[in-house]
Amino acid sequence: MSTRHTLQHSVQAPHQQIFLPGWGFGASIWQDYIADHQSHRLIDLPDFSCGDEDQVVDALRSNIPPNSTIHAWSLSALWVIRLLQKTQMPVNKLYLYAPPLKLNMPEAKKQSFVRQFELAADKLIHKFLTLACYPQPVDELVDTFNPHIQLKDNNQYRHWHHHLTWMMAFKSDPKEIEKLLNTSHASIIAGSDDVVVDKDYLQALAPTIFLKDHSHLSILQEADKYE
Repeated sequence: MSTRHTLQHSVQAPHQQIFLPGWGFGASIWQDYIADHQSHRLIDLPDFSCGDEDQVVDALRSNIPPNSTIHAWSLSALWVIRLLQKTQMPVNKLYLYAPPLKLNMPEAKKQSFVRQFELAADKLIHKFLTLACYPQPVDELVDTFNPHIQLKDNNQYRHWHHHLTWMMAFKSDPKEIEKLLNTSHASIIAGSDDVVVDKDYLQALAPTIFLKDHSHLSILQEADKYE
């Protein structure tokens, strides 16, 4: 009597690629930079109208599968860090594009930034986009990213106001963040011409890739290289 053995080969499924946007943008911004974006998950920042940090963290946790590869640009990088701090969720890889862990502005300027948004949102939005695009003139790019900007939607004012206030007030122990980034297989990607974030501070926290002649926004052009 012969016994036939069936050999089963397990094939490991690829890690889910998650893409999150920065302040004021929808996740659709990634469509302009990721060639195969339809096979990945582009996730908008969760609603923050109520100002409840835990609600945002819970929403992210429910939308991001464990062991994903996460690409988080600017503000969303801070939210991913907070998510990992609060949940210890395992990730495959973590790419943080220009994370504003330390901004190139003093505390008083941060408060002024929020106040300007409250008093004259349109002017503050233009100022923000000018910084994000520098040194390229913002007017040369506005037609490209206008479809992805959500800041001009009055129905989302409270949502973006709370996100801005939270970002400007974000604080965490650098040693704790350094340890978290190390255990999360994190890489920081920053533009050599970025005037928004403190690049020296970032370099001290985790392996940092500096992209020559790139701004806070234009580094997304290189995102296809990382997965």
